[in-house]
Amino acid sequence: MITVPRARRIADFWPAEEFFGNLRARFASGTVRFRETHRTMSEPMQQSTSYYPYQLFVIAASVGTLALVVFGIWNAGGARRDFDGQTFMIAGLPGDHNDKPGETYKFSGVQGGNIKLNDPKPAVLDPPGGDDAAGHGDRFVRSENLKNRQYRTARSSSMTEDAVDAGLRWLARHQDADGSWSPENFTKNCQGGTPCENGKGFGSDENRIGATGLALLAFLGAGHDHRSLKIYTNSFTNKTVRVGEVVKRGLLYLKEMQLENGSLVDAANSKWGYNHSLGVMALSEAYGLSRAPQWKTPAQLAVNYLVAGQNTSPGGTGLWGWRYRPNCGDNDISVTGWAVMALKSAEMSGLRVPQESFEGALQFCDEVTDRSAGLAGYMRREDAGIQVKSIGKNEGFANHPSLAAVGMCVRTFIRHNIDDPTLETSAKQLVRDLPLWDKTRKMNDYYYWYYATLALNQFDGADSPRAGKGSYWNEWNAALQRTLVENQINNSKICSHGSWDGDDRWSIDGGGRVYATAINTLNFEVYYRYANTFGAARKPPAPNRLNNK
Repeated sequence: MITVPRARRIADFWPAEEFFGNLRARFASGTVRFRETHRTMSEPMQQSTSYYPYQLFVIAASVGTLALVVFGIWNAGGARRDFDGQTFMIAGLPGDHNDKPGETYKFSGVQGGNIKLNDPKPAVLDPPGGDDAAGHGDRFVRSENLKNRQYRTARSSSMTEDAVDAGLRWLARHQDADGSWSPENFTKNCQGGTPCENGKGFGSDENRIGATGLALLAFLGAGHDHRSLKIYTNSFTNKTVRVGEVVKRGLLYLKEMQLENGSLVDAANSKWGYNHSLGVMALSEAYGLSRAPQWKTPAQLAVNYLVAGQNTSPGGTGLWGWRYRPNCGDNDISVTGWAVMALKSAEMSGLRVPQESFEGALQFCDEVTDRSAGLAGYMRREDAGIQVKSIGKNEGFANHPSLAAVGMCVRTFIRHNIDDPTLETSAKQLVRDLPLWDKTRKMNDYYYWYYATLALNQFDGADSPRAGKGSYWNEWNAALQRTLVENQINNSKICSHGSWDGDDRWSIDGGGRVYATAINTLNFEVYYRYANTFGAARKPPAPNRLNNK
């Protein structure tokens, strides 16, 4: 991929050899795409009436590297043109041009530094990684679609997309200056007079890496990588922020915190397994969506350390699962589930993941699963269906078949066998316990809702080979939408607008409001975040999808 940053951001230039090689390829293809900056619904759409020609000034430097500096000519409305992304896209600031998002134009030659434009042509969607991305699964080939609200709404609904947008805006407002999200001290970023807490939402900064990874995944799941040009306006301060900068700051924080051995958090951290796995997933998906070299190395190093931290099997002949610390000898299906999802994201991004890690995790999952009941035990099969508790924190909450949902996801993303009878047995368990917002009886469990949503959508959602054969997904999805949409805070006059209360079963055990908002935003991205692993990749490509050979 190539990115041409604004002229004022010289430090962000990619290595010259890669840049110019890709630049030649783009010119040879004969296409240039133009896109306008996204605006909030409340911002006026100021349109200019004409375009001034664009001049490209290329400055070559020696000492082993070259940098290309692209300057935009100010238009009649006074707005500057920026070039950004994998193809050349005119990406103006608010108050810029008239082009429709997604239009592509054809070169008729570059004369005197000016680009002549012919009539717009139908959009051509490029995979973020070029041809080499095609072999790593459908998940990351759709980055342009992920950025398109119309595409996402067709797969979800305007209601859930509004919820995603509000959740992301809350997360953007509560990012710390260093790029992280603090589960414990997020209220220092509150504006509007009324802090978000009000007794519902403090977590522990022991989980800062995990919370940052989860927040980043919410942005990445909606198609926003570090190049995103979407603009958010803070309604309390009227300040604007580019969503790509939010993502970039978060990723740079993870990169800065990474140790020389590749771990994203000290192995002494009591929740290393959760924190490191979520950080691995965020870095991997950032690389998978953008193919930016700056994320590849830290992502691969983090993957390597996650693999190295996997326990060996009890017989010592293979690999097994993960738990709170690397190579601790104990295994649990919860941490193992996050580790598997992280490694699948890495694999689909084209990073190196040994097949033995997947095989070991699957064997551990099988070992702790009661297949006849469709339930999984936390550490042993004998404990299948028994509630997992944090003493003194959440033992008063209702029990749910959370681990059955985790087991479904492990089987789904590793085994890919839609005919596995354990999947349907587990699905029956999940729909017997639909999402229900009831704090009096302490029914709320965002973790359960997240894994069950992902598992059931894969099993018989719209893209599944067995879509229409069961009512599991439709019944679950209706309850999920009703529960989460109705209980997302919807009051634009208070800072907690767009968030969910952080007092469910696991928020109070360390995640807080940041965790609650990030994971529930991800719940509403399930419709498009992953392609169906059971058969979507074998279907003919949908319209406007690049057919990689």
